[in-house]
Amino acid sequence: MAETLKVDFRKLIDDLKEKVKKTGRLDRKPIVYYSVIEDVDNEGSYILVLFVEPKLLEIFEEVKDKFEDEGLSISVFKGIERKFLREYLEQLIKDKYAGVKVGKEISGLSGSGYAVYMNWAGEGKFVIHRYENGKFLKKTCKRTPYWETENGLWMISFETCEDAKSLCGELNQFISESSDRKFTITVHRLCIDEKKECGGSR
Repeated sequence: MAETLKVDFRKLIDDLKEKVKKTGRLDRKPIVYYSVIEDVDNEGSYILVLFVEPKLLEIFEEVKDKFEDEGLSISVFKGIERKFLREYLEQLIKDKYAGVKVGKEISGLSGSGYAVYMNWAGEGKFVIHRYENGKFLKKTCKRTPYWETENGLWMISFETCEDAKSLCGELNQFISESSDRKFTITVHRLCIDEKKECGGSR
C-alpha cells in the first residue's frame, strides 16, 4: 500500500456494512466480498471493489460516498455469491489440486475417492463424502445428478479425506478474510469413518 494513503480497509468495510445494516433495517450485517486495486494511474490512489448481495446494491451505492476521499474510490457490483466463489474455487483447484474437478454433472462419476458438496445457502457449509466405483455409498450423499444446484456445487476426485479438508480450509480462509463469513466443514458420518479416514474428529 502506498505511503500516501493510510486506510484500514477491513475497518472501512465493517463500518460500511454497519451503516448499510442500519439504513436497510437488517437484522445482520450484509455479506460483502472485496478486493483492492492499488496504485491506480500510478498516483498512489486506490479502488475498493465490493461485491454485494443484489438486493442491497442500491443501499450500498447510496452510502458509499461517505467513505471515499481523494485517494480512494469505491466501486459496487452485484455479487452473485455462487458465481464469485466458483471462479475463485476453480482457480484454487487449478493452482493446487490437480485432478480435482468442478464441472458439468456427476451422473458420469467414475472410480473411487472423496467429494465435497459446497452449500452456500444459509450459514454455508462444506460436506465431505466418499464414493466407490463411481457411486456414492448412501442415498443421502447424492440428491441430484448435477454439479451445480441452486444452493451449491460438487467437487470430486480427492484422493484422500485430508486433501478434501485442506481445500475446504483454504477456501474457507478466503471467504472469512474477504467477507467475514465462515463456512462449517462437516464429514458425512454415514459414509466416512472420520477417525480412520480424516485424521480424527475436530
